[in-house]
Amino acid sequence: MFQMMNKPIIRVALIATVCFMVPSDVFADSVDDTYAERFKALKRDDLRGHLELAKWVRDQDRWDLVSRSCTHILRQEPNHKFAKLLLEQARARLGKDDRDQRKKPSSRKRGGRSRSVGDPPRLLTHDEIQRIRRAEFEPDIDDRVNIRIDRKMLKAFAESMKGSIEFPYDNRRDFFRDDRVEQASLMLRLGSKRHREGVGINGDPERIKGFDRTVVPYVQPNCATSDCHGGVHAGKFRILGGRSLSNSAMYTNFYLLHEYVVGGERLINRKAPERSLLLTYGLPPTNDPEFKGLSHPAPSVAAFEDKNDPEYRAVLSWLKSLDLTSPDYGIDLNK
Repeated sequence: MFQMMNKPIIRVALIATVCFMVPSDVFADSVDDTYAERFKALKRDDLRGHLELAKWVRDQDRWDLVSRSCTHILRQEPNHKFAKLLLEQARARLGKDDRDQRKKPSSRKRGGRSRSVGDPPRLLTHDEIQRIRRAEFEPDIDDRVNIRIDRKMLKAFAESMKGSIEFPYDNRRDFFRDDRVEQASLMLRLGSKRHREGVGINGDPERIKGFDRTVVPYVQPNCATSDCHGGVHAGKFRILGGRSLSNSAMYTNFYLLHEYVVGGERLINRKAPERSLLLTYGLPPTNDPEFKGLSHPAPSVAAFEDKNDPEYRAVLSWLKSLDLTSPDYGIDLNK
């Protein structure tokens, strides 16, 4: 498709304590129990209800339960498009995730040939995915994400903040006793590169979850096909194809979309979301001067009917959820 293209402090502390002090299987049990109750309460042929349940467990990162619900729906209605898509995503997530990437040796050896135009992009590494997660982490909405902080880096950061007016603690002991979300937030905002790398985020931030829920189902069937930007004729801009993506592939496509610029216009424009080519390329052709340079340069089938299209509004809403400033992820896919 693209050419070549004021929460109470007590409440926050309680949430963080549950997330990081209680074993993870407590939450798993809670999700399992809730799922079982909701599944049992639904009528067998209530496909809308079962789909909503599948979406809910997807948001809990329980892809095994997504698979179960979608399989149930498809037994009733074999051609249910959204259930098929969700099931494909679930199978991809259950089959391989970003942990697999840590075990894979790089397919490109040092001193080997550089990537050519049209070659498929390499997958982001675990460390590169962590860079994106740290950049997109927002404590106000990611207060339930699982965070790991290197103890040495935590102490080193606290020592570096001694005497700083930006350090909101009377002493380091209070900082060490605070919850992981607050510690991570400070380290990512005020710490050095070394301090920031001591923060590990073991889950997708909400902005990335939103990308996976909203943008992936739009981009994959419209832009990442074999005869478009997901194949050998993609030109300068190629993304990973397939209707279902592993976690590392999803992050790779996010990065590619985020970084690509065409004629000075960005696919993902944080400062002016409505001008994002991710949106404008999906609209029907127009001679409106306002859209000069924003319409798809080659003949293509419009993905949206108009700006009132629900899918257009959903993608625009996700774009507006991003910070205005584009982060520098420090990633080079040519390496």
